Amino acid sequence: MAEEWVWSTNEEEFYMNPHDSREAAVEEGTGECEACEDSSFYVGRVVSLKLSDLSIKSGERVIDDCIERAFERVGEAQENWADSIKPDEIKDLDNRIRELLDRWADDHKNHPSFFAVEDVEQILVTLPEEVAE
Repeated sequence: MAEEWVWSTNEEEFYMNPHDSREAAVEEGTGECEACEDSSFYVGRVVSLKLSDLSIKSGERVIDDCIERAFERVGEAQENWADSIKPDEIKDLDNRIRELLDRWADDHKNHPSFFAVEDVEQILVTLPEEVAE
């Protein structure tokens, strides 16, 4: 996927019409700033997001939830059952959770319709001086 770029006048709300290049975003932002008499704007690189990018559930948190739930159901009888889970098994669970979330979002067309913006930089605009009459 080719890089896309956006611009903003306030560094928080980037316009939803990405440009194919940084230069094109800078050109549009410069034109808008000159028209509105703003002295700067921000440009940044678009980062597409998948549902799994937004999840806080990791394999470790899922196992912790299961341990807590097991304790609620059977008390101390569950003690130590998860101690044998290895770090690579947790990593495998992380990957499976991400895959499951993204496959579900693909099936139901529920991936985020928004994007993140990274590599943000401020662009200063030299405004033309008004011509004295």
